[in-house]
Amino acid sequence: MDNNNKRNLNSNSIEKIPSSIENLTELEKLNLYDNYVKELPESIYNLTKLEVVEYKNKWQIEEERRKNEEEQREIDRKKAEVRKQDEDANKLIN
Repeated sequence: MDNNNKRNLNSNSIEKIPSSIENLTELEKLNLYDNYVKELPESIYNLTKLEVVEYKNKWQIEEERRKNEEEQREIDRKKAEVRKQDEDANKLIN
């Protein structure tokens, strides 16, 4: 796969891939990572040489980040509860 057959379009705030992408008949790899594309045009299936489409969008990344932050807050809350229970138990013992 030479560089003429690859397109790196990551991190460009792209929202839509035009159906004319089918004109890139030699395209083998397409990187759309970190954009806003929600769906690919049907015409992309006409690219018979296309082997790799890297496709993870900003909204997916942001959603994962938000989920991870929520999970971390829940972990922190549970840790605080355990520390409080330990402190209460130590008060009873002493």
